Amino acid sequence: MKVSEFIKKLIKDYFVIFGVVVFVVTALNSESGFSLNIKDLYTVMIGALAGDLTSFILYSPNEMSGKETRVRICIHFITLEVILLLLAHILGIAGEYIQLAKFAIEIAVIYLVIRFLSWQVYKKDAKEINVKLENIKKLTSHSDK
Repeated sequence: MKVSEFIKKLIKDYFVIFGVVVFVVTALNSESGFSLNIKDLYTVMIGALAGDLTSFILYSPNEMSGKETRVRICIHFITLEVILLLLAHILGIAGEYIQLAKFAIEIAVIYLVIRFLSWQVYKKDAKEINVKLENIKKLTSHSDK
């Protein structure tokens, strides 16, 4: 993937992350009368940016092996956890150890869900590509006869 394509993907991902966080926070707290203030929005913006920028760990201009991809995913996850936990602590979102532990678990669960959904999408795409390749193979084998 070209760097320009990767940066376009990062920009798109940033707005998706930001939007999802705002939506989830609003939806989960709508009945309690909670509303996001401007400081909260800035906090979400910073968190989304910090989380999105860690995706550079996953970037490679060349095709990666399965093992290299898994290693980078592990490094990405650990880096993401550390950065978001430090950010939460610095911004006062999670100051106590129990709050940091809960936040770490939330990050891990969200990360696993996103990885699983991404895997499902890639699996579906690969299946569609294989079906198309099979059809092309059948067409070329019939035309050879």
